[in-house]
Amino acid sequence: METKYFVNSAGDYLGGFCGAIPPEGAIEVPTAPNHGTDKYVDGQWQPSHEFVLATVREQRTKKLEYADVQINKLEDAGKDTKEWRSYRQALRDITKQPINAIVWPEAPHE
Repeated sequence: METKYFVNSAGDYLGGFCGAIPPEGAIEVPTAPNHGTDKYVDGQWQPSHEFVLATVREQRTKKLEYADVQINKLEDAGKDTKEWRSYRQALRDITKQPINAIVWPEAPHE
């Protein structure tokens, strides 16, 4: 028996049904989402705001940790840390940008 996937009228994923009857008003879609919080909009799955935000924060955390290491290395060597500190601040300010149009700052050259 084939599994069929359904959303509600708001595009929220209801689940895959294999032989079971989906809830009343459910709309069949061709595939399951990549993540359970994705929404089905205009015939395609869109990541949820929460998922995108979590992904951005995860990437930012990794970049901040790397910047911190570079700053510590420069401080230990008695060198200028200004470029790396500016980069680190730009990473912190990422959350001020629209979530769907993030422009990542470029890391200084090592």
